[in-house]
Amino acid sequence: MKKFSAHFHKKAKKWYIKHYFGSLFIGEKLNKKGKLVKRYRQNYKFEYLDLEWIDNPLTMEQKDINQKTKNLIARKLEYLENEELMKSKENSKNLFFPWAYKFIEQTKKKTNSPNFKPAIDYFLTFTSEKLLFSDINERICDEFKKYLTEAPLSPRGLLKATTTKQYFDHFKFIIKVCFIKKFIKKNYSENIFLKIYNTDLQNFIHINEIKDLIKSKSSHPSITNAFLFGCLTGLGEKELKDLEWLNFEIINGTYYLNLNRADKVFKLKISKMAMDFIGNPLKVRGKVYFKLKSTYYRNLKLKEWLISCNIFKKITFKSCKYTFAANYLLKSEGFAELSNNSKPSLSDLSKILDHKKLYFTKNFVKRIDFN
Repeated sequence: MKKFSAHFHKKAKKWYIKHYFGSLFIGEKLNKKGKLVKRYRQNYKFEYLDLEWIDNPLTMEQKDINQKTKNLIARKLEYLENEELMKSKENSKNLFFPWAYKFIEQTKKKTNSPNFKPAIDYFLTFTSEKLLFSDINERICDEFKKYLTEAPLSPRGLLKATTTKQYFDHFKFIIKVCFIKKFIKKNYSENIFLKIYNTDLQNFIHINEIKDLIKSKSSHPSITNAFLFGCLTGLGEKELKDLEWLNFEIINGTYYLNLNRADKVFKLKISKMAMDFIGNPLKVRGKVYFKLKSTYYRNLKLKEWLISCNIFKKITFKSCKYTFAANYLLKSEGFAELSNNSKPSLSDLSKILDHKKLYFTKNFVKRIDFN
């Protein structure tokens, strides 16, 4: 809800009312200690009042004038607060989910906005599509946190700890927006936290295993070939889906991929092993991997293929980036040629993986299980 307070401007010698709308998240920034901290901007406006006021009242008449002004300001604040309360009561009768999904569609248009939809989808299955804003309280927020951590929501059972925390953080953000927009009386999820005590370590495929997989046959080559090429180049799911034959370019006998990253063309160096695997690029317009289906289907067929090759690690399609990073840092065969001055560096790895900041790359590497 909007908050109001009255103040006296000494220079202008006028009273004004401050309309406070809460704080807005504007991004993240490294502080002096090198830690990434969240930044907020206070959202408010001033309403100046054209009321008579005497700085140092001496007579009873002057004191009466000031007292009348104080009474008018108090009544003005009371009126604004009652008006805000009436708006809040009207909004609380509205349904939550139609507004939530509309808000998600609006945020999709903004660049670098997170995907709030999975968190709201789970909240819908937990509650009901008839949920009103007035039904939201601390108890329902706390029970939803337990639901995310205890219910088998993934095809493999429980969600990963990092995924659970991400979804709950997205849910908390939506609840905060509801509070700022006066749909609910209080930010009910503000003091509810989900802590991760153990980070899920990510498995990767060693270079010898990659060589064996290249030689093996697969019933779904479109999936397995895309996965292996991602392991050898560091490309993620989206870039593998969008990859075209015309993106390949040869310079001084070395192949590069021209990738559109942050509205700029980034030249990604490709190892000889990766080019031997994919073969000579076709000189035609078209996708390299055009049969990549849903994430669940890809991971299911990938798991079946790995088991048939006697690899029983916890691997998903996203593991291709972790595999590349691990082999790059270990100076594995075929990866050492990608390093500048034959030394792998986190800054170069960050550019290959398309991380915006080195901080993300450091955390990414910490999640790899090198044992």
